[in-house]
Amino acid sequence: LVDNKVCSRLILAACGITAGSGTATTELRMLVLDVIDESYVLFPTISLSVFVDDFTIEFAGNYFSVAWHLAKATDFIVDFFETMLMLEVSVDKSIVIGCTRKLAKAVCAASKTRKVKPASSGKLLGVPSAGGRRRVVKHLVKRLSSFRQKVGRIHDLRRLGVRTNNVVRAAGTPAITYGVEITGMADTHLDSARSLIARAAAPEGGGKDPNLVLYLLDGSTGSMDPAFDAHVLPIVRYAYAWWES
Repeated sequence: LVDNKVCSRLILAACGITAGSGTATTELRMLVLDVIDESYVLFPTISLSVFVDDFTIEFAGNYFSVAWHLAKATDFIVDFFETMLMLEVSVDKSIVIGCTRKLAKAVCAASKTRKVKPASSGKLLGVPSAGGRRRVVKHLVKRLSSFRQKVGRIHDLRRLGVRTNNVVRAAGTPAITYGVEITGMADTHLDSARSLIARAAAPEGGGKDPNLVLYLLDGSTGSMDPAFDAHVLPIVRYAYAWWES
């Protein structure tokens, strides 16, 4: 019963979490808490990283130990999700990354649920990651390409009187440099990013000198220039990691 005297019968949401619920993430945490607890009981040497409904299982060891532990832990978690919680695990989004592709294939072959497939790289919270030492930047490049397609729309907004430099500062630069504290940014990639941001923030046809445009629009201590994030964020990340260790 509410203030306007409208009431309804009690409805139990049994097939999912109510869309728009303010406690959605808390509800999901409670739902998967048993999965996490049971996984650590059975496989105490694994490491789980959970973000909303994304599970990452990590294990370090020799070839056969990694293949066995990851395959068994994966099968247990998949079975728990689908049998106990009646939630479907996506085959397309479930991958295995190892220091070698041979190891990733071994984990997939040992897994009985056949829900995972080997991959050379993937995304962890939107940041490219790989099992070996090789640096992966394909998702950074993809974001750069995606923002390039929006430059024309930003110029259309400028013609309508919108202060597009604020739009670029708030949405453009953060999107292009997302995850740069983990992956870093090569000189050529940074040059392309600075040129693109300058072209988007400047009037149509402008932006030919990124240094001048970015300085005039943002000053010497602004946040629009991707060079700030590219240079500062990796140092900050390293400092936090050193302090936490």
